[in-house]
Amino acid sequence: MWAEVVMLRSVLVASGLLLGLATASLRPFTPQLVLAQQGSPQEAAPGVNARLDQAFHDIRELRTLVAAQASRITNLERSVRSLQDQSQTPVGYRWKTAEGWAGIRIGMSRAEVEYILGPPKTVDSVIDRQTLTYGTASTVVGMVTLVDDRVSQVEAPGFKILVPELNK
Repeated sequence: MWAEVVMLRSVLVASGLLLGLATASLRPFTPQLVLAQQGSPQEAAPGVNARLDQAFHDIRELRTLVAAQASRITNLERSVRSLQDQSQTPVGYRWKTAEGWAGIRIGMSRAEVEYILGPPKTVDSVIDRQTLTYGTASTVVGMVTLVDDRVSQVEAPGFKILVPELNK
C-alpha cells in the first residue's frame, strides 16, 4: 500500500494534475518517509500517518475537481455544438438572415460577400461598378454595391424582431 501511494503521487505530479492545483497543501514526500514505508506502519514516524491522511484527502479533492471540470467541459461542448447548429444556414440562403447581412462590411471583396450571402439573384455591371441584388424572383431583399471589386454600399433588408406579448 505504501508503494502504491508513492507511485500514485509520482504519476499525478508527472501528469501535471498536482501542479498549481493542490501542491501547496501537499507536503513533499521525503526519503525518510520512503525509508519508513519499507517497515511496518507501526514503525513509521509519528507524522507519517497524518501526512498520508492529508495525501488521501488531497487525492479525493482532486478527483472531485476533475469530475467537476469534466462536467463543465461536457456542458460547454454541448453549448458550442448547439450554437454551431443554429448558425449554420446553408450557403446560398444566408441572405435570408440578419446575421448574414450583419457580416457584410465596407471594403470586402465580391468573393467574401458571396461566401457570406451566397450567389446574388442578379448582377448589374457598369464599368467598374457592380450591384449584387439578393431576393426571390418577385421581390428584392437587399443590394450590395461594389466599386473596383470592393463593397462601397450595403442596402440590407430591415428585419423585424418579433417579441411575444406577455399576458397581463
